[in-house]
Amino acid sequence: IVYIIYAFLVAISGAVVYHRFKSDRISSTLAEPKSASSLTAPDDHNHLGELKEYGALFIYSMVPSSLVLGLTNYVTNELSSIPFFWLAPLFLYLLSFVIVFSRPPALLLKIIKAAAPISVLAVVLLITSARSEEPLFGSDLVTTGLSLHLLSFFLVCCSCHARLAELRPDPRHLTPYYLTISLGGIAGSSFNTFLAPALFKTWAEYPLMFLTAGILLTPSLALPRIEILKRFSSKVQSISIAAAVFVSYLLCWFIHAALQILLPVMLCLLLSRTRMQLRAGLIVLSALVVINFCMPGDLTLLQSRNFFGSLTICLDTSIKTCLFYHGTTMHGAERLDPEWRGLPITYYYPKGPMGSLLLKLFGPPETLLEYQDKIKQRKRNIAASGDEPAFARSKRMTIQDRDSSKPAPMAVIGLGCGTTGAYAKAGQTVVYYEIDPKVIDIAEDPLYFTYLFQSRKRNVDVRIVSGDGRIGIQRAPYKFYKLILVDAFSSDWIPTHLITREAARMYLSKLREDGILAFNISNHYFDLKPVLYVLADELKVHALTKHGDDGADDVEQSASDWVLFTTNDASADMLKNEGWQPLKTDRRVRLWTDDYCSPLSVLITPFS
Repeated sequence: IVYIIYAFLVAISGAVVYHRFKSDRISSTLAEPKSASSLTAPDDHNHLGELKEYGALFIYSMVPSSLVLGLTNYVTNELSSIPFFWLAPLFLYLLSFVIVFSRPPALLLKIIKAAAPISVLAVVLLITSARSEEPLFGSDLVTTGLSLHLLSFFLVCCSCHARLAELRPDPRHLTPYYLTISLGGIAGSSFNTFLAPALFKTWAEYPLMFLTAGILLTPSLALPRIEILKRFSSKVQSISIAAAVFVSYLLCWFIHAALQILLPVMLCLLLSRTRMQLRAGLIVLSALVVINFCMPGDLTLLQSRNFFGSLTICLDTSIKTCLFYHGTTMHGAERLDPEWRGLPITYYYPKGPMGSLLLKLFGPPETLLEYQDKIKQRKRNIAASGDEPAFARSKRMTIQDRDSSKPAPMAVIGLGCGTTGAYAKAGQTVVYYEIDPKVIDIAEDPLYFTYLFQSRKRNVDVRIVSGDGRIGIQRAPYKFYKLILVDAFSSDWIPTHLITREAARMYLSKLREDGILAFNISNHYFDLKPVLYVLADELKVHALTKHGDDGADDVEQSASDWVLFTTNDASADMLKNEGWQPLKTDRRVRLWTDDYCSPLSVLITPFS
């Protein structure tokens, strides 16, 4: 309400000032004698020049503003959503304004402007390589490459804002100058906030703006032309260069992601003589890269994006498997062969750490086929006897017997595609806590994954609680669950509020005396064993760990790391007999609480 009142008062003030300015201008015009020069038509050329300048102000302020949000979303959705990664891009963005408007040495600006396009090329190579099956820069792509992202972002901001400083007008025209810059900044953030989620199903706005910056900041060239191109006009040369870039990109498609960028850029540099020709090639290359980044492939069944991240379901025809990705990390899969349909794979394969534990705790579940055979046999018995009341009594008795001997309930924080449902037995209560409504829709749809569907067919009591897992499980009865499995991820990162002292203490209060609390700590970037080691020591519980190696097919048997907490000595002895080892670590970290956590202290690969 205060902002609305403020805007209203500013509008009134603006109207009053404009009215006075117009009145004074009319009065001064009437007082002055008219000359021949005052009757001539306005200078269209100067007017067009002003429009170009304001257009440049708008574009050069829009690109950095969009990149701030783009870089923040790209990194926090893949690595970790912590304030450090929110502040770093914003700090560099504001610092670039300070540097370029403080009139730095001309040599420094020349170096920045020359380095910016090269850094853009490096970042695009990094992003493209990360999406390829054989990354050029290795598996630690985010942590080792984040400094390159930040450096390139800083150089681009400095170069764009230096252009704004160069276009700074006479003090009499500063108001439209700053207004245009502000509108450009609003346009950049609005593009990321409102337009990009409607246009793209991935974080494509980030590489798109980087490529736009590369085209804007392309320096003028004075390279010798290829002899064969001298015979053609400049426009024909530009079209030829664009076609050469397109063909070279397609030829490199099957070789490696890096060549898809390097070779076309080299062609641009070798063939181009003017800035227009170089931009023609870069525009075509940028369009191809963006299409590759944001358009689904032939085997992509679904792409979705919301506040919680980007979801992708794709089909691997070589192994006949449906794969579920959150960001760039696989969060589940299911075989499509009828005899394999519904059987657990990936992190929960039967011989893996958690698969074997679930079998030990609850026993092997009935298969869908066995359950259907029992139903058919029961119907045949009823049809032969014709005793409807007897059927009703036997049905009630079956339910009572099942309730008295049904397996203990289990809770899972993080639904994924519902793989753990494959281990649930008839009559067992399995409660899933999931914050992303789109994940719930995917797991519930048997077109993609049938784990939950088949569990319900086996008469498993599957319940899904929508919302934050920690808040949801807090409402569960005390001493209720036999197993609580914390398997919530944002791409490849476990949200920190799920592994603090207060959270773990609350989980333990919901477990039975012999209950087990399990953490899936599998990820590429952070070593969470020291965090859980300190946490177990604080809570005085047994902490055990086990690692599951990749199988011949890493989709069927994905590598995973698990840590278990239990307060029961008998349960701890049972786990040790099953191959679980006491948790040990050489690294020492401070206890994570709701008031303190430091993901940077447990990075596997430090930032370069």
